[in-house]
Amino acid sequence: MKKLIAILIIIFTFFNMSKAQLPTWEELGRGANALNANGVIASICSDSNGNVYAAGEFTNTAGYFYVAKWNGTEWQEVKSATSSLNANGGISKILIDKNGYLYAAGGFTNASTFEYVAKWDGNEWTELGGNSGPLNANAVIRALTIDENGNMYAAGWFTDANGKYYVAKWNGNAWNELGDLDSLNTQPPLVSEGILALCNDNTGNVFAAGGFIDTTGFYMVEWNGSNWTKINTHLFGMIFALGADNNGNIYAGTGMNDIPPDSSEFVTILKWDGTAWSMPGYGNTTTAVYFTQSLYIDTANNVYAGGSYIDSNGYSCVAKLDGTTWSGLGPIYPTSALQLDTSGLSCIALLSVYMDHSGNLYAGGQFTDSNGKFFVAKYIGDSSNIAEKVPVISGNGIHLRIYPNPANDLLNIEMDANTPNTADISLYDLYGRKMNGLQLASAQHFSANMPVSQLPDANYFLKVNSGNSSIVRVVTISH
Repeated sequence: MKKLIAILIIIFTFFNMSKAQLPTWEELGRGANALNANGVIASICSDSNGNVYAAGEFTNTAGYFYVAKWNGTEWQEVKSATSSLNANGGISKILIDKNGYLYAAGGFTNASTFEYVAKWDGNEWTELGGNSGPLNANAVIRALTIDENGNMYAAGWFTDANGKYYVAKWNGNAWNELGDLDSLNTQPPLVSEGILALCNDNTGNVFAAGGFIDTTGFYMVEWNGSNWTKINTHLFGMIFALGADNNGNIYAGTGMNDIPPDSSEFVTILKWDGTAWSMPGYGNTTTAVYFTQSLYIDTANNVYAGGSYIDSNGYSCVAKLDGTTWSGLGPIYPTSALQLDTSGLSCIALLSVYMDHSGNLYAGGQFTDSNGKFFVAKYIGDSSNIAEKVPVISGNGIHLRIYPNPANDLLNIEMDANTPNTADISLYDLYGRKMNGLQLASAQHFSANMPVSQLPDANYFLKVNSGNSSIVRVVTISH
């Protein structure tokens, strides 16, 4: 006779499928294959083979900061048997050029205590420039970008011989200061935050921004191949991120700005079309915004923004601009609800947003999983998109969708019945023991989430009873 185990049945209130709060992100790598980062994810990129890379403030078992690689199955440190990065400081930015070479920069230093840009060629890590033309940055490198010709640009908190912030250019042989920013007053202490963002358009113009400020507000600078020019925003929000679309428009992600001053409306994304600034999607959003920390623009010119973006349920999310309207791609589970500090301003949650060549969207930042570890989140679509991708299981008048399968934290269940009825959903292990259950009021359509994070990895039977009909399917729990 089977042992009877008393299990508390969790009662869930029925809610309409169209209003269900379904998880739209999943952790990239779980269980034994999880990243298990012990610090924030500051930067994400990917190569043409679909491998995803992440770096930031996390360290390996030896205490060194490193770049992690997701190969589709597991996370591994980017290194070889004879070469490791062994970074002694955090990594602010990683990117990959068109030849597949990986670059990393941040607060780590070489033997001469200078910050530098590190290059991974697939076999070893080297300092870009090395002894032939080193960068010799005297402070953290915050931003990197590569133009169509393969020239790399770096900037951050490092200064030249005159104590001025500058953009450095790598031309394939040596690092050199790009033009002369002295006339734009980029020296400390006037600009205490340095150069925080770089990007380039499809014609080779380079844009830089950060803590540049004059009497009219913060501004962006543009290098046209011959000289630098100032582009005023007339706003008092520092610029943390820059991005360019295929039409040459430049987007700037800023701190919180009142529009108009002292109003309750805020704007954190600006668009420069070469002549004037505009506020795309302004006033056409239900997503609360405070800061923009990262930007990514896809080939269709959709803009994805990360930072302090909060959806209507109070969870942090990635914001998407489709040209006219902002929407929140969230929430990111399980612990990403932003906490307000004593001043009422929300902390920054999302530090990096990136899309790979296949259109998969990733986010990283200050959020953690159920084990308290920082992770890279992968977007799996909103509830309607998920439902379209999950096969419908039909039988005995019940039409059922179960996802994800395998499941990690939550098992999502959507059902359409031919007639309205109460529903009883039970999860059994292979010994017939009931491990969890849901009871829902009379309805013809419903959607619910069953917590499974506390269950061991195994196969289970999910049984759905509705009226005189029932259906059973095997689900897998894998952490």
